[in-house]
Amino acid sequence: MRTIINSDNALGGVPGEIGKIRVVAGQPRPYNGRRSYTLVSPSRFAGEASGVFRSTKRFTGFSCCHRQPAHEGHCQFLHGYSRSFYFIFGATELDKRTHFVMDFSGLKSVKAWLEHMFDHTCLINADDPEIELFRDLDKRGIIQLRELPNVSMEATSKFVADHVGKMLDEVTGGRVFIHALECRENEKNSGWYFPNGSSGEVSLQVTAQLEE
Repeated sequence: MRTIINSDNALGGVPGEIGKIRVVAGQPRPYNGRRSYTLVSPSRFAGEASGVFRSTKRFTGFSCCHRQPAHEGHCQFLHGYSRSFYFIFGATELDKRTHFVMDFSGLKSVKAWLEHMFDHTCLINADDPEIELFRDLDKRGIIQLRELPNVSMEATSKFVADHVGKMLDEVTGGRVFIHALECRENEKNSGWYFPNGSSGEVSLQVTAQLEE
């Protein structure tokens, strides 16, 4: 038996887990009669108490490779994943025309930048001891090099949030902010960044499908 987990709203900060389903707080209960679970923090939605609206957007399918040269295990070797990025946007006021937190049609420049950075690219730490080799490979047209402060999921989450946050300021006049950003490398591993410094207490829904 294996567990497939769709954790669209998983926010980390995990004090416990049930099988492969990680929980922020509370206990699982049947959801819509399916083999699913709804896990709700004690205060339910933080936006209910603070007057903050939230919406989410996921960008998927960014095939790229990276390595962690300081890692003593296999992560030191060049390897690839299909990365995805999950944004939780926030706003204290909805758009007056659409009543959206974020009009996703205004994210075309964000999608284009993500494609430039992460679609069929080679991500290398700026302080990688072999950085000159990778720069040479880039010049020779063998790879598309992208130098990052660090290529870990956690560091990439901050890198992307910092850049996209500035883009949102331009598009929305500072009305919309990034509450949280998840950078995922596969179905098992991801890293989160919360620009405001706290995950807060937000609801968590995890759908688990069990297969024999």
